[in-house]
Amino acid sequence: MKNIRKTYIKNFVLAMTLSATALANGESIKSQYGVKNFDIDLSIKFTEQTGKSEKGTLNKTKVMLNSELEMNTFMSFVSKLGMKYETGSTQSGFNEKRNTPDSSVVYDHAYIKASFFDYIELNLGSLDNGSEVVGEFIQSNVTSVGLSQKLNYKTTDFEIGAMAIQSKPLNDELSSRIGSVEEGSPKFFYEKIYTRFSFWNVEYKLSYGQYAYDELSGDVAFLERYMGNSITGTTAENSKFDYKYKGKQYRASATFKISPYITLVPSYELVENNSAPSSINKAKVQSLKLKTNILDTDLEIDLTNYSNERDTTPTYYTRTKYTANNEGKSAKINIIYNGFETGFGYLKRNEIKELNYLNDEKVYFLEIRKTYDFI
Repeated sequence: MKNIRKTYIKNFVLAMTLSATALANGESIKSQYGVKNFDIDLSIKFTEQTGKSEKGTLNKTKVMLNSELEMNTFMSFVSKLGMKYETGSTQSGFNEKRNTPDSSVVYDHAYIKASFFDYIELNLGSLDNGSEVVGEFIQSNVTSVGLSQKLNYKTTDFEIGAMAIQSKPLNDELSSRIGSVEEGSPKFFYEKIYTRFSFWNVEYKLSYGQYAYDELSGDVAFLERYMGNSITGTTAENSKFDYKYKGKQYRASATFKISPYITLVPSYELVENNSAPSSINKAKVQSLKLKTNILDTDLEIDLTNYSNERDTTPTYYTRTKYTANNEGKSAKINIIYNGFETGFGYLKRNEIKELNYLNDEKVYFLEIRKTYDFI
């Protein structure tokens, strides 16, 4: 893991060098270095969390560099790297070390992309596992090191495709917060088929996926007892997961253009672990998003209702607000004006099964974001 971390620090230094050049002359760097995309995302977020036994605040300032560097006519290097500075405090047990302030160099993904004939894409490296790719519950927003393949055909009103991932999951950020975690050599597999089409002026998106984890370490299992999963053992050496993680996923959404100024997007996701009992093996989220424009200001309102039972996926390998053994609701409002995005919201979590290390929580947050697009 140390070697992996050093590699991404080197990539971050390279990205910082390119950013300084880009600030001076965006078109020059595009022609000299083959940079296809380069932007800087600056965000400031304030979070307050309250629970029956835990209270805490976390204030985060983050600068992330998004870039794509062309290597030849069909290969490029894609990365999202940056730095974060955090302050705050927690009054809690071990579980809330997930929210301990931690300032460091961070990376979201960094991989080599190869594209062939506009239909085939291969990615090798630290993969982008954003929620738009894998959903909210499976490896969501946590990178994995390996290979992904994508076969895709699309037109303006139609798209169909398939993708697969074979990789080693790696949650370097959470490990840094808690202390060094020996993750061993875990394996993560994911496959999905998907389609997008329009019918009666409504755009639909549908997908079906399958996932599996294997060879999860005792260290990770020991930590999971504080995060909701079912674990046997009392130490990192003898802890293990009670169930395997191998299951399926369904996702669906529709985009209704109500008027030139109003768009409505309902969506649904269901994940089910075939290897755990039916009472503790499902996660689902229902969302309704409203988008509108008022006096040159974009407004987005996002309402969600979710539940995530104990043993749907290993919680350690997700970075999502929909934590294990919880159900709840959330509301978020985004206001975008003149390139600045301001978001504020509320999340309420309730325990599904009462456990020693978890409790009901309320989370309030405010985030300010600005993206500078140089190329």
